[in-house]
Amino acid sequence: MATKKNLKTHKTKDSRSSSIPSRTRKAASKASKSTAKSTAAKKKEKELKEREKLYELTLKMFQTVYEDYQAGKFHRIL
Repeated sequence: MATKKNLKTHKTKDSRSSSIPSRTRKAASKASKSTAKSTAAKKKEKELKEREKLYELTLKMFQTVYEDYQAGKFHRIL
């Protein structure tokens, strides 16, 4: 007489984790990660803001010079 053998005789990690919904596992893994920004990311963000500010000031300077030149207030030295 043939008998069926139970392939899983002991509990494995997979059998325990399968009872937990995947959403719960994903939320738990995301919650464990640090939400603080790294110093490199902060430095990059600060540099980007400084570059944007410099761009705005440069644009304003060129606009002012152009308007003064159009109004006849600006004369070339050469």
